[in-house]
Amino acid sequence: MGYRYPASSLCNGSAPDTLVLQSSPTMIAFPNPFSTGTAIRYPLTSDSMVEIVAWKLSGLNVRTLLQGLLPAGYFEYLWDGTDRGSNPLPPGPYWVLFKAGTDYRSRLVVKS
Repeated sequence: MGYRYPASSLCNGSAPDTLVLQSSPTMIAFPNPFSTGTAIRYPLTSDSMVEIVAWKLSGLNVRTLLQGLLPAGYFEYLWDGTDRGSNPLPPGPYWVLFKAGTDYRSRLVVKS
């Protein structure tokens, strides 16, 4: 279960040109901890190849959430806490790794 959409659909009708992008992209996950899903939000200051991957702390890749070319903008991906086979993952901590071009970010999320 993953969706990505521009921030204008997140901002109660605010015009997309009112969004200010940081010079260094950041990635957040909310809510965290989560039980049924978490929203991974990230800005892109330019068109970029994006990859978002969920990992167990042991280093096991549990799911590639997103992989592809996206235009500049602000996006959100909803992860339902399942593995690549759509099986619910057990409660615990997971790393969400984000790569956009040469920018790498990580966020520790906890499934409760």
